[in-house]
Amino acid sequence: MSNNISNHPLKIDNGRCARYENALHAQFHKKQHELVSAVPAAKLNMPAELLTEWKKNIDLEVEINKEAEASVHTAKLLEKDRERDKLLTNIFGVIRIQRLSPLPAISSAAETLHVAFKPYYGIQNNAFEAQSLHIAGLRVDAEKHPGEVSILGLTPVLNELYTVNDAFEKLRTDRRMETADSKLPNARMIRPKTDEAFANVCLYILSANLHASIQEDKTLFSTLITRMNQVSSDFRTMFKESQAQKKAAAKKKKDGGGSGKKPGDKPSDKPSDKDKKPDNGKKKPGEGDTPKPGREEDPGEDQV
Repeated sequence: MSNNISNHPLKIDNGRCARYENALHAQFHKKQHELVSAVPAAKLNMPAELLTEWKKNIDLEVEINKEAEASVHTAKLLEKDRERDKLLTNIFGVIRIQRLSPLPAISSAAETLHVAFKPYYGIQNNAFEAQSLHIAGLRVDAEKHPGEVSILGLTPVLNELYTVNDAFEKLRTDRRMETADSKLPNARMIRPKTDEAFANVCLYILSANLHASIQEDKTLFSTLITRMNQVSSDFRTMFKESQAQKKAAAKKKKDGGGSGKKPGDKPSDKPSDKDKKPDNGKKKPGEGDTPKPGREEDPGEDQV
């Protein structure tokens, strides 16, 4: 039976963990470390420093994630962003409805603003920085048509939008400074180190399994590998379910309004006319670019 193990060497599935969001990534490594550290390092012929380095990086990831979740500025940012979205939806809605007004002065004013504001329809779904930029552009265009803005009664709403946007930008700056002043490194710097340590740990485990001379050790190592692969499988499933939920939520928000933005999302380009749905020259408020995905997939390797 021992020859079967040698002829069919086991592999360790890394779960393609490089694709995971920060919290899931840290938890994946935490669970794998618990399994590996339960086996004496001497049996694996593994340097103690390697396990120490791996654990240090895992702990850093946990602390980074805790700090990001706890930031008071993050909650305030989200609150202000929701206010911006509501104001924008109201402005675009008034323009759309008043284009149908039976009063020529009102419908004409609405048509003028529709043309001026059309490039901004849907910016509620843009990433934070992009939306701030587009609101600044909208303000410039609005100030070119003060009469039309007044006729539609949008002056107080627009002024409130500018005030809320300024408050949002101040919070954004404070959040950025808070991050800069943090003693913790950026997760992007730590995650590759954690993955590298894990890959090296896997090599030692596979080597120990391959060169084990007694059945007791072979059983110990094969059991460890099987359990590690189960963790990888479980986390891959969690990741896929999470991605499916995000896609469903994004589709729902695109169809029914809302925003899928998060602090740290990269800004998107200004919406272009080619991305808009044909509606006889009209466009519903809230339509536009869909929220950008949180990250790009790392093709990685499934097996170590």
